[in-house]
Amino acid sequence: MPRSVNRRRFLALAACTLLPRREIDISHVPASGMFRGNPQRTGFYDTADVSPDATLEEFYRGSRRIVASPLIAEDLVCVGFCTTRTLALRARRPHPFVALDISDGRPRWQFEAGSDIVSSAAYCDDTVLVGGLDGRLYAADLDGSLKWVFQAEGGIFGSPAVCDGYAVFASGDMSQGRVYSLDIRRRRLRWPPVEMPAGPFASPCVAGGNIYVGTYWDMRKDSYLYAVDECSGKPRRVASMHMACYCSTPASDGETVYIADCGEWARKSVFYALDARTAEEKWRLELDADNVASSLSLAGDLAIFGCDKGRLHAVNVKQRRTEWTVACGTGAFHASPVATSRAIYIGSLRGHLHVFDHRGNRLRQYRAGGEIESSPAIRDGQLFVGSSNGCLYRLGGF
Repeated sequence: MPRSVNRRRFLALAACTLLPRREIDISHVPASGMFRGNPQRTGFYDTADVSPDATLEEFYRGSRRIVASPLIAEDLVCVGFCTTRTLALRARRPHPFVALDISDGRPRWQFEAGSDIVSSAAYCDDTVLVGGLDGRLYAADLDGSLKWVFQAEGGIFGSPAVCDGYAVFASGDMSQGRVYSLDIRRRRLRWPPVEMPAGPFASPCVAGGNIYVGTYWDMRKDSYLYAVDECSGKPRRVASMHMACYCSTPASDGETVYIADCGEWARKSVFYALDARTAEEKWRLELDADNVASSLSLAGDLAIFGCDKGRLHAVNVKQRRTEWTVACGTGAFHASPVATSRAIYIGSLRGHLHVFDHRGNRLRQYRAGGEIESSPAIRDGQLFVGSSNGCLYRLGGF
């Protein structure tokens, strides 16, 4: 398998934009309710921004790595821990999932999952959902009581999308995968698991009545982007994308689904725009980017993402061209950016949290104590992000 794919990219699996403005409708989705903020996975947070005078501080220190994005649920900040750096699921041991008081970082409760947690949690109807590499989807009350556990086949790398009372998630390994739609209250599947030829390691995107998810690539076969009908569970293989972003989560503005394949070696990455309802390709754009493990963030007309070269890219999806590219020089980007109305936030493998404006100008830079492969979560002027040193950091605060 490819050298860089084996080692660092898998920690971005669960970790894994500006335009004349077409507004993204996220009014029906609570801020920070899931990875990337909503089922469309826009990575856009319609909330108060972090103060320019804020400092990055240690909020909570655990004993293991954090690669998942934190979840902000009511007055809690929730995150899981892991140690694995490979896809080998044989050595399983318990790893904690912790809920912290948002005001002071004190643990309110925690439970032990049967294996590593690289999946970011989701929140719906007073229920916190998180997947583990043991293949279990855990459902806990806001007081920490474990309500139920659903056993899937294969590890859960990506993060659940919560939509209309259903949790949509994927599980699998390098040879096989499945997509599930689970009724959260009744704990029943909407339809039988949809089988894939290889594991979907990124988080599914729900848009246009479809569930979009990419599959794993190896030297024997290409990877594919699939569209699964949200109601019937009928899958369609949308396109063969050599080295598709099985680590990168697609994003949608409601009408169009966007995804960049990872490229790699001498091959440049390709940015795809698909009709959200029909899954037909609208257009594509070749990019000067490779090893894309970052998910997209949509802000206005820009689709923003990072790559292994340590560059942040912004594609203008209205004009179908690259708007700007910024070379940061502070390590590769395996984390995914998040955007507010004023700024873009992304962490690097050299432990820097960068803040850019929507024109690609770097506003600020903060130094954490380890690699940042976790994507930030923002609410009410506070940003939370995890690091490989086991620390959850906070930017801003009360």
